[in-house]
Amino acid sequence: MNIEDRRSIFPQGFMSFILVALALIACSFSGIREVAASGVETGSRAGHDIDLSHGAEAESRAGHGWFGLSYQYVSVDGFESSVGKLDTGTVDSHALIFDIEYYINDKIALVAGIPYFRRKHEGADIHNPLNLDPPRPYIENVDNGVWNSGFADFHLGIRYLAKDGTFVIEPFASFGVPSNQYPFFGAAAVGQRLLKFELGTSFAWYPGLSNAYYRADIAYVFVEKTLGVNVNHWRVNAEVGYRFTPRLTARLFMLLKDGKGLSVPEDFTEDGVFVMTDERWYQHDRMIKHNFMNAGIGLDWAVNEKYLLSGNVMFQPWAEQVHAMEYALTVGVSRSF
Repeated sequence: MNIEDRRSIFPQGFMSFILVALALIACSFSGIREVAASGVETGSRAGHDIDLSHGAEAESRAGHGWFGLSYQYVSVDGFESSVGKLDTGTVDSHALIFDIEYYINDKIALVAGIPYFRRKHEGADIHNPLNLDPPRPYIENVDNGVWNSGFADFHLGIRYLAKDGTFVIEPFASFGVPSNQYPFFGAAAVGQRLLKFELGTSFAWYPGLSNAYYRADIAYVFVEKTLGVNVNHWRVNAEVGYRFTPRLTARLFMLLKDGKGLSVPEDFTEDGVFVMTDERWYQHDRMIKHNFMNAGIGLDWAVNEKYLLSGNVMFQPWAEQVHAMEYALTVGVSRSF
């Protein structure tokens, strides 16, 4: 077994079954959310939940859904460690996010998505594969001051509308599967290249005498272990929206990721010396906690019955063991069908 081989949190036979099932799903439709190591969540269902009929006589959902394309820019400066913010450099990140949701009947929706990233790191030379012991010239250095681009992970899942009406309950499950063997060592890496399984529930409340709505997704994410380290985590997305007109909706939202993992510098120190040359350091981006809370405001504009334009700005009021996000801007368009 070489250094790239890892043990999954799933039994081998079960994982083979899951991968076959995911391949079949991917062939039938082509999201859901990914939390990147930079502390930014990609993908959103904003603007789609509020168009449901909530118990009124309505057309069947079967055969309907939406697909969307979003652009996101993220500015990162430094790293929030146990001893304060470290000057590790800056990262500029551009992303195109492809998402689709399709109802196979009135209760069950299939969802899928994949982000394409273009990132550049400038600053401290702490992710150079040639500085490892032994040096690894066969590993691409993505933090060399030039743009690194590529697709990250497929996200495939299912949602079940357990309760509709004024109060909506919708359990969901999803898998995150790396789309290719992209490099994961570096601040400009497009992802962690780990298998993930998410299990959670969406809750929404639509008060009958108000144009406001309230929604929250609560989920637990099981992540493939690296060197035996558990980085499973909770994910909470909360949103409050208000429809000013039939076409214009404003949103306040919060994204929280909180879970297990290692910390810098204490878990990478030997005899008081910070070690950045061993296998543990090579794998550190996969084992660190990456906890954060992001908050922001957004607007949705329904151009007509089919097209929706969305935009938001997001900041990071709390971060723990994660790249320090200065701000993120997202714009997107989606089409219902």
